[in-house]
Amino acid sequence: MGVKKSSAKKDLKAEIKKLQSRIADLENSWKRALADYQNLKNRLDKEREEIAYLANKNVFIEILEVFNNLQMVTTHVQDRGLEITLKHFSDVLLKLGLKEIDIEGKEFNPNLAEAVEVKDGEDNKVLKVVRKGYYYRGRVLLPARVIVGKSKK
Repeated sequence: MGVKKSSAKKDLKAEIKKLQSRIADLENSWKRALADYQNLKNRLDKEREEIAYLANKNVFIEILEVFNNLQMVTTHVQDRGLEITLKHFSDVLLKLGLKEIDIEGKEFNPNLAEAVEVKDGEDNKVLKVVRKGYYYRGRVLLPARVIVGKSKK
C-alpha cells in the first residue's frame, strides 16, 4: 500500500509540473497576443492619422491659398473689417491644427521654405517671407516662400 501512495504522489507531482508548464505556456501566449494586439492598434492609429492627413491636405492647401491672398490684400487696403475677418480666419485655421512656420530672420531651411529670390544680406538668412508657410499635424503642409540673403564677397 505504501508503494501505491508513493506512486500516486509521484503521479500528482508530475501532473502538477505538467499543469504549471501549461499555465506558463498559456501565459506567454497571452502576453504575445496582447503585444500583437497593441502593435496592431498602434499601426491602425498611424494609418488612420495618415488617412486624415491626406484627406485634409488638399483642402487646406486650397484654403491657405485664399487666406494668403486675403493677407496680401491688407498690404494695399486698410480695412478694419478685413483685419478682424483675417484674425478670425487665422484662429479657425489654428483650431483645425494648422500652424504658421516661423522662419523670418532665421537660417534658410529648404525643408520649410522655397527661396524665390536672393538679395544682398546676411548669408543664408531669411530676409523676408513672401508667402507664409504652414505645418499640419507636425508636417510641412505648405512651404513658405522667402527671400534669402547672400553676402557680396
